[in-house]
This record gives sequence, structure tokens and C-alpha cells, in this order.
Amino acid sequence: MDEQGGNAGPGLCRLFSKEQVGGWLGSSVGDGVVAGPLNSGCDWATADHSASVMIMMILPSFFPSIPASSAGYHAVPGIGQQAFAGGEESLGMSAEAVRPGVDMIKVSVNGPANGIDIAVTILREAVSATGGDSPLGSGPHMDQQGGGAGSGLCALYSADEMGSYAHAAVREPAVTGTDDSGCKWKFADGDSYVTIEMLLPERFSVPSQAPGFRELKGVGDRGYAAAYDLNLWNAVALREGKFMLRVVVRAPLTIEDAVALLTETLSRVA
Repeated sequence: MDEQGGNAGPGLCRLFSKEQVGGWLGSSVGDGVVAGPLNSGCDWATADHSASVMIMMILPSFFPSIPASSAGYHAVPGIGQQAFAGGEESLGMSAEAVRPGVDMIKVSVNGPANGIDIAVTILREAVSATGGDSPLGSGPHMDQQGGGAGSGLCALYSADEMGSYAHAAVREPAVTGTDDSGCKWKFADGDSYVTIEMLLPERFSVPSQAPGFRELKGVGDRGYAAAYDLNLWNAVALREGKFMLRVVVRAPLTIEDAVALLTETLSRVA
């Protein structure tokens, strides 16, 4: 999700396969399609559109208070910081959860008579897959294919804050990398930049023969810094069973800058 509360749809479409969604819905569905205002959701539908599931991730300020007088609405404990479910069968059922200061996730189910139960099940799975109940843990996160962390990484640092680490003015961050796995901050002047990526932990390897290689003690479960390419330095840390974090900086930034930024980023996402 970007700062305007949009563009979560592509990541949500990668979150679950059509087979998973079809299993919950009880009917075969097609591939997820980005949908909703500002591309904030993903929609899976049967071929005849008689049944569908839509998951949206939007700003937490959109989370409504539970309409106490509305029949069929009830609180759902144990999902996010607060959640409720309800609706009318003719209009579809929904379940919504909020993580204050982070996001709101809404699941809408149309078609099945037990739509409210399906919506709650999928909501629980979606909250778990996007970081669980902890607002910190629901920052940058990967989907099941190891992508999608870029928007969360971009939200970690404003352009001004990254500029203080880069010792120069930088432009607004932009999602980058394979499967939107990273975020890049380009210098306002020149070709230099900073990139931060979050990848699957099995991607971690130790290039001990790389120029400038050194192990980083106390940075993640394992960490190292080394030359990445001509005029590029990278610092990498592993969180066993969770993720690999890589910071790449271009000269005039140095390997020490990469290590400092890696250490700070780990403290924000661990």
C-alpha cells in the first residue's frame, strides 16, 4: 500500500493462489484480478460470476465503528487489533480487521450462503500472511513467492530521512526489484542511489571471495558486507526462517553507509 492508501492489489493477488481461494469459496475461480479504488484490492470470481471473493487493503482510517444496531454484525476476536463481520446475504458478506497506524483489510464474499464464515476464514489468513497482529510486523512483508515487500520498505524512510543517511538530497522512493521486492531512493543530483530489498531467506549466500568482504557480527542471525559491482557496495543480513535483507549503495556512498543503513532497517522490521 502506498501513502495514498492504494496499489495494494498486485501484492494481494500474489498472496493466495486461485486454488486456495477456490477451496475456501467451494467453487473454482479464475486468477486474481487487481480491482477496487486506487487498485487497492484483488478479486477472484467464478467463470459465471455467481460467486466471488475480494480482498482489499486500505488506510486504517477507513475502518468503521461496528454498527451496534445493525442485525448480523458482530465483533470477531483474535484478528488484528479489532475486527467485525456481517452483511446481508443478498448484498454479500464481509469481514474487516484494522491494525492501527498500519492498514485495514476487508474481505468480501458473494454467492455462498455461508459467506460470512468464509469471509472470516480468509480474513484470518490474510492478516496472518501480511504480518499478523503486530503493527510493526505488518510493515514490509513478502508474499508466498518472495515478492511484494517494496511498498512496505518505501514506507520505512521518507525522502528527507533517507537523505540524512545518504548525506545528500534524494528523490521520493519508488518500488523496484523482481516481484516488487525492493525500494530505491535516487539522489536528486547524479547517478547515486540506495536500494533496500527483502527476499526469501533461502536466497542468502556468503560470497567470501568478493572484494572487500567481511562478516558482520551481531547484525541479524548472519550478515556480511562486500563490493556488489563497480562503484556499488552491499550489506546483507539474514533472519533465519523469515527473510534476507539487502542494502545496496552507489558511490560516493561507502560500505560503512550500507552497514549503518542495514542495521537501522533491521531494527525497524525485526
